[in-house]
Amino acid sequence: MQSNNSILVLPTIHNIEEVISGLSAKYKLTKGKFSQLEYILKDGKVLLRHAGRDIKEFSNVWLSSYWRSRDLAYAVKLYLTHNEISHTFVEKATSKLTDQMIFALNKLPIPNTFYIDDEDISNHIDTIEEICSYPLIIKDITGSGGRHSALVSSREQLIEKYNELPKRKKYLFQQFIPNDYDWGILVVNGKAVSAEKSYSQEGEFLNNTCNGAEEVFVNIK
Repeated sequence: MQSNNSILVLPTIHNIEEVISGLSAKYKLTKGKFSQLEYILKDGKVLLRHAGRDIKEFSNVWLSSYWRSRDLAYAVKLYLTHNEISHTFVEKATSKLTDQMIFALNKLPIPNTFYIDDEDISNHIDTIEEICSYPLIIKDITGSGGRHSALVSSREQLIEKYNELPKRKKYLFQQFIPNDYDWGILVVNGKAVSAEKSYSQEGEFLNNTCNGAEEVFVNIK
């Protein structure tokens, strides 16, 4: 047991004070909300911050989730496991956010990325700009085919495009890296079996074939 007996309950559950008081050890309780949790992946470093505090500073994190937040909780679990912080069990659930977390924790380079589970981004714009800068991409973390994505080059565009996107979706903000094409590589049982380059249409920032990109398959060797 660590001497720092602080516990973050994320999100706070009913009668949590009564539950905590019944434990054998005494804990300093922090009631959590996913809407207060910032996921920051910048310059090869990962930081998960709840109400401004790095969650690895807690000795324990009590995680729970429902369908909409399961991937958020799993991303938290990945961070806590990496930093060897005690936490409750969370079912595996994937999204673009958990993918980026896995890449970053394993020292694979990714674009600078910010996520917060808050439909109103007005209080987070400074943070988004600091982490991602312009141009940046807004991206649905469970979307596919480039749907519900937007490329923006200014604060005005960021607010405008974000407000045009469907509500009740979850969006991450990511540094845009210009490219001539991107790779698609299919790996089966640890072996690359197919590879392609996707060249976007002129004037299009998406490399998806469904958005007009040209697929060029290459010799797998």
